[in-house]
Amino acid sequence: MINPFLNAEVAPVAKKSSKKAEKVEIKIEGLHTVAALDAAEKAIKGLKESLRGSVDAQIVDYFVNASTATKRQPENFRGIENDASASCELRKRSVKSPLNEQEVQILAENKISVEEVVDRAETFIINPKYVEDTKLMSRVGLTLGKIPGMPADFIQKQEAKRTTVVSDAALAEVFAKPSDKVAELLRIVGVIALKPTLGNTDLAEVMELIKDLVKE
Repeated sequence: MINPFLNAEVAPVAKKSSKKAEKVEIKIEGLHTVAALDAAEKAIKGLKESLRGSVDAQIVDYFVNASTATKRQPENFRGIENDASASCELRKRSVKSPLNEQEVQILAENKISVEEVVDRAETFIINPKYVEDTKLMSRVGLTLGKIPGMPADFIQKQEAKRTTVVSDAALAEVFAKPSDKVAELLRIVGVIALKPTLGNTDLAEVMELIKDLVKE
């Protein structure tokens, strides 16, 4: 007799359809305009970011050149072009932007001070796997350290989380360096804050300018 289980053919695996079920489509008035504005917003943001780099570079150049004689950080200034103006400021890099290892090394080589920030303190914690052991926790509460059979890993150490950031003295130390070093180090310890305003805010003219930029 033939055992049907031994000679059974392998059943083909049903292929799952990768095509998702189509959603119901409903016409929404004004959706095309909103989608167009969303696309324009993203395009304008990209243009702004690409042009901002050139503007920031010119501002950094001013601070570098203006400090050549004094070896001190120059005062913030107001940038102008046609009917546009902006407060151009040089600020210390935020503690929310930690230095990477390479940047720390460069600053150390140039004797620029940094600070260590501790985001999480070093401490000892009870191993979570024992917290729900009410009997053990009760004994620990009464005679910690004298309990026979105390698990070796009952107490755990939580290591501190440390990051290295730019110190408050860093900018002054950078501007005391030779000009070629100032330009290099400012890009690590400093950030440019730009607050632009436009005299003529006629939207039609602004859109014409953007239209010309898109064509380039």
